[in-house]
Amino acid sequence: MDATVSYVREKHLRKLKSAVADNLGVYLSGDSDWPAFFEGENFLRSSSIPMAGDLPARIRMPRDGNMMDAENCVIVYESLKGLTLQQAADERVWALLTHFELWDYVRRRWPLDPGNAEKAARSVRAHYFVSGVRGFFRDNGVSRLWWMGWIASRCPHFGIERTLEILLHQSDVRANLLERSSFGMSAEIFSAVMKRLGESYEGDRSLFERGTFREFMKRLNRAGGKVALNALEPERLDGLIADTLGGLPPA
Repeated sequence: MDATVSYVREKHLRKLKSAVADNLGVYLSGDSDWPAFFEGENFLRSSSIPMAGDLPARIRMPRDGNMMDAENCVIVYESLKGLTLQQAADERVWALLTHFELWDYVRRRWPLDPGNAEKAARSVRAHYFVSGVRGFFRDNGVSRLWWMGWIASRCPHFGIERTLEILLHQSDVRANLLERSSFGMSAEIFSAVMKRLGESYEGDRSLFERGTFREFMKRLNRAGGKVALNALEPERLDGLIADTLGGLPPA
């Protein structure tokens, strides 16, 4: 029987966030006892949002330098397909998952430096909570997986697994594409760019060169200042992207 998603109540989320330095020993040891921290208060709230399958059992732990991000994007997205975009932008959902169901995974994926308390506290704030809008896409240990899975699921040119393989091939490419909200959130623009990345991935992968892709995105962004890219017909958008690629200097 599928479970449902719970989330941390707002006042308890604020309490957790304000006590990161005090709780650093808990994050470092992994011996979490948050109910004791909240002195038995009812700090979790249930919802009717379905969580398909046993997410903690399905998640893939990093091993031998392989972070398993592509596989885990699919697992988290499919387990939490019932989330609306509004719910997926609610920090309370992800704080619950990072501190409970996927506590062990987040600790393994984002290990803390026990010799540097300040650095460890920064890492906790970034990966166990959400700092700013980009934190949902880039930093939170679980929400980043869901959002990448959601974005990849909307690309018609490849299946979700193949899209993620291409998207996660180079971190700078992923960051430049996803952190531009008008590109990552637009299925039309994202799909058109992914089509070209896929072609490059199958070829010489020159578009994945840091300088090349950054220049491509800069020029595409400039073109978006003149015309609403996501309002263009697919053929015209593809043609504009082809022209932009054709004007790039060699890598």
